[in-house]
Order: sequence, then structure tokens, then C-alpha cells
Amino acid sequence: MSLAQLSFVPRNCRYCPPLKMSKRKQQADDNLEATIDSVKELLQPLFDEGGNDLVGRGILRIVHDSGMTAAALLRLEKKNPSFSAAKWASIVPSLGLRDDLGISQLETLTIPQAILPPSFHRQLMKNSSQWIDVYQEPENHHREEARWYVPVCSLFHGRLVDKPENPMPSTPETSGGEVEHEVFLFNNLILFIIEMKFVTENDKDYFAQVLLKLVSAIELNRDRDFDPQPPIYAMLSDLTNFYFLSYDGTKFRWMDEITVPKRPRVKFMNGMSRVSDVLFSLLLHGYIGVLAAVEQRSTMRNEAGDSSKHNSFSAGSPLIKKSGRPSPRPSLDGWSKALLKAREAQTVLAKPNFMTEETWERDSMRGMALLTERYLNKFGSAVDWTDNDSRLEIDGMMAQHIEFYRSRANVGNNGSPCVTTWWLYLIRGRGSNFRKWRGCEE
Repeated sequence: MSLAQLSFVPRNCRYCPPLKMSKRKQQADDNLEATIDSVKELLQPLFDEGGNDLVGRGILRIVHDSGMTAAALLRLEKKNPSFSAAKWASIVPSLGLRDDLGISQLETLTIPQAILPPSFHRQLMKNSSQWIDVYQEPENHHREEARWYVPVCSLFHGRLVDKPENPMPSTPETSGGEVEHEVFLFNNLILFIIEMKFVTENDKDYFAQVLLKLVSAIELNRDRDFDPQPPIYAMLSDLTNFYFLSYDGTKFRWMDEITVPKRPRVKFMNGMSRVSDVLFSLLLHGYIGVLAAVEQRSTMRNEAGDSSKHNSFSAGSPLIKKSGRPSPRPSLDGWSKALLKAREAQTVLAKPNFMTEETWERDSMRGMALLTERYLNKFGSAVDWTDNDSRLEIDGMMAQHIEFYRSRANVGNNGSPCVTTWWLYLIRGRGSNFRKWRGCEE
């Protein structure tokens, strides 16, 4: 649970129309906003000390002490429609858009293109073929099966984390709801929203729902207090048409859609490779934008003599030394190097040498190597690793498997091969008694 989820009305909403209300209701709403701000200030130390878990415990305590129940809170939430019930005609005027025009009225979204290595595309095409075998043709897929983008996120080696069906706070137009997939950067900052719709009717309504989720997501990110606010990106797709959008708190933008034929299979695989390049380009551009915002804040805190251990990724006032020479912030060097390498990777990946597949692979892999250099901790898991680390570990495990099979390939005195059920006894912790139990000769 994020601190921003306490805020039921977005702050500084530039597109929200003024609400007509009585003087008494206006005063009550003003008091509500002031109370929410006070509660968030009280909870900030909990967030700094224990993150979302400790904040969530604090919020639950407040709810319990207030005498509210889960059922009562649910009734309040249901007074407004959820994201999934949002309609284009009723929503977009409050977002500063015309309801008689479609999504093409948005400004154009342009970003530097990054081209993934051919080895990645070959593996993606192979995986897509196997994916179709398992999940059938694209028109038969369901939301939980549309995980083709996971390999793209994995290229950031744990710096990006996918959280399916994550709850989102309400907006003035809706009661909130869940987003099918969100890609987070640094554990708790939303970078990308993925919405899969496997029916094609009511396209405008789907766009309205995505726009509202972008508004809600930007409000969650505002607690980081970045200025300017890094944009959030979104993808809406039915696995045939792919639409990409962005929102930075002031303007919505969109990119021309990509259409992927469902048949023949080779065209589907080729189209998904193109989509993967665009998705990776958006994630990389967003990643760079956040790194730039954090590096700028870290630089300002360093120049101000901030001696605290407060992470520059989090909002908060710097702690200034009153005397003595300020110590440099140790995290500044990491943020600066990570930003430099990410920008360099983006430049290299934008213009690989396409003379041959070998030159393309060489240049693109050089860009990927720049992106994965270890200047930042990973957030996807507790263990950091590189492709080379993983390769060596797998080689070692396979050598152990070979030795295990080789040493147990004889036949036991009861006529059964010792190797047939080795995994069962390893799981049960009987490895040391395995050969004796199977009747194998020592």
C-alpha cells in the first residue's frame, strides 16, 4: 500500500473541471484534504523506516481505531464506478479531451528507437512458437497467458519488476480498481501499465479506462515529489493491435498502433518481435527519465551538504550539516554512472550496424552490456547476477547431474534401475540412503 493511496482526489489535476458544491461541503472537503496531508506527513517516517509494509500497518491501525469496517469501506468505494466501467463520452471531457474525437486527437509520442540483438529476436520467435503450441492461437488467449513481455523486462536484470493485478487509487471520476500488469522501477515507482483486452468492441471506452489508470498512476508517483514528473507509459492490446500511450501529469500522448497478423504463424512471430523492440524502447526511455530525476535530486542534496542516509529516490527534506565540511553522498556516483551508461546504451542500440547479422549482434550486445553494468542494486530478487554468472551456475549444476546419473546408473539387487526415482528421495532428504534403499550395490 502506497502513501498516495490515502489521497482519494488527485492533487493539481489540471484537467479536472471545477466542482459545484455548497459552502459547507466545500469546507468539509478542504478539511478532508488537510487531514489527509497531515496523516501522510505522519506516515512518512514509517515509510522511511519500514517501507510499504510498515505504512500499511499504520493505515490498518487508523482504520481499526476509527471504528470503520472493511464492508463500510467497500460500500464507499462502490459509490463511483470502477476503471473497467468508465465510458469515453463521460470521462474524456474532464481530461481536457473532446468526446467526439478518438485517441488520434492526442499529441504524438516519440522516443528514441532501441533495436534488440538478433539473438534475442531468434529466441523470442522460438518462444512464441512454443507459446502458441501451449496456449493455442492468439484469439484463444486469456490475460494470465499474455506474458510474452516478461523476457523484455528481464533485460533490466531485476531493476524492473512486474506486479499483476495491482490495486490503484481512485480518481474524481472512478473508485479505482486493479491494473492487470504494472511494471515498477525501484520497487515502488510505476513506469509502465499493460492492459490486455481480448475483445475488440468499445475501443474508445478501453482508451478511456487506460487514460484514467495513467492519471491514477501519476498520482501514486507524485509522492516521490520529482520536478518535472517522469512520464508513465501504457500499452493497450488485444494481441493484434498494440497501442502505446504516455502521461506526464500535464499531457497525454500516443504512438501509432502496431498491427500484428494472427496468421500465418511466421508473420505473428515477426510482428511480436517488432512490438518487443518498441516495448523495450519505451521501458529504456522511461528508465532513463527516472534515473535523470533521481540523479538531479541527489546532486542538489550533495551540493546542499545533505549528510543523511535518506535515499534520493524518496521524497523528503535534506539533512544539512551545521558545521564542518559536508561529506559527499555515496549514492550520487552510482546514480550518475547508471544514468550515463543507460544513455550510452540507448545511443548504441539506436544505430547498430545492419551490414550483417554478426555486426548487428555485436553492436546490440555492446549496448546491452552497458545497460546491465552493476551500478544499482536489483529489486526483482535478493541475488544479483549476470548472464555469465547464470551460465557458469547452470554449467556447474549440469555437471553435477551428469555425475549423479553416472554414479547411479547400475541396476539394484531387486532388478530396478537406481536412477528411476532419484529425484523423489532427494526431495524427501534421503539422498544419503538412496542407494541402500533401492537395493543398489555399494
